[in-house]
Amino acid sequence: YAEALWTKLLAVDLDAEESKKTAFAMISMLEKVDEPHKCAAWAVDPYCHSKNAKNLMSLAYEKLGWQEFQKGVRAKGKSESSKKIQLAIKYYEKYKELAMFVGNMTHVNDAETKIARSKCLDPLNEDETKQDLPRLRAAFEQDPSSLNFSNLVMGLRLEGHQIEIERRTAKEIVKNKRILGPMHPYTMELELGIKGLMVRRVNMLEEGNDDIWAHRLVRHEGEGNRCVITPMTTSHDFPGGKDYQGDGKEFTITMDEFIDKFNLCKGTPVMCIGLKSSKGAQLNGKIGDIRDYNEETQRYAIHFQDKALKPASVKMNNLQVVFGLTSTE
Repeated sequence: YAEALWTKLLAVDLDAEESKKTAFAMISMLEKVDEPHKCAAWAVDPYCHSKNAKNLMSLAYEKLGWQEFQKGVRAKGKSESSKKIQLAIKYYEKYKELAMFVGNMTHVNDAETKIARSKCLDPLNEDETKQDLPRLRAAFEQDPSSLNFSNLVMGLRLEGHQIEIERRTAKEIVKNKRILGPMHPYTMELELGIKGLMVRRVNMLEEGNDDIWAHRLVRHEGEGNRCVITPMTTSHDFPGGKDYQGDGKEFTITMDEFIDKFNLCKGTPVMCIGLKSSKGAQLNGKIGDIRDYNEETQRYAIHFQDKALKPASVKMNNLQVVFGLTSTE
């Protein structure tokens, strides 16, 4: 019966409520036989039977985690978004726990990746525990598998190393086109992924509430004093009005309007411009990632690609978002 519910769960994947209901029904059924002593009276091999039950339960928890993760990403308010994502992490941790019990290391690694991704996208996550990037880099250099690459990218993303992510991904695409071919699923997955990576997302905070409206910064115009943006949400109140339905229309605004309404996201690649002090002028033309934002000083913490340069705090009017990074020397 639980296996039949799993088949149903796959069939109703796009129906969030029905999927959730089916997953819980499946877990409830499997909990009756998830230990050898629960099925010893009738199962030929109780240990094998209970192990299979745990494996199916892990898949159900993964589905629950995915549903909550989607809700969290789509939620408008920070609080609601964080609440859903934290619930997703809870389900993913159960997915990982059960996968470890049955010895399915592929699912264990998948769960760890999804937990890391969820923490990365939690708007209220204040966990300052740093990823062990040297270890992740070393693991990938030693074994350049797709799994190690995925883990490295996730660690880099958590810390805002967008430049390294994009350039490593570009190299992976070139390598896999040569080794696996351009039509190999992994090569195509990387090419699709880099398109998403190169989106320069910016957030607009509505005055008076916690809603975050996601937009995409398409390009700079003029001498960098105008920004072209396009909405990523289904509706918002700027600049297309509350009835705007997100048809992808572009809007051009001045840099002053942009600074007043928008924040750049952690990891956004930027270049310093227009700095006039003796120390600041040396940073003009230098590229780095945004690692943090200080609301009081309205300055972004920039860590530069050139490791000889110390991090700097720079205001938005002295920054220009970098596009086409994979071809940037």
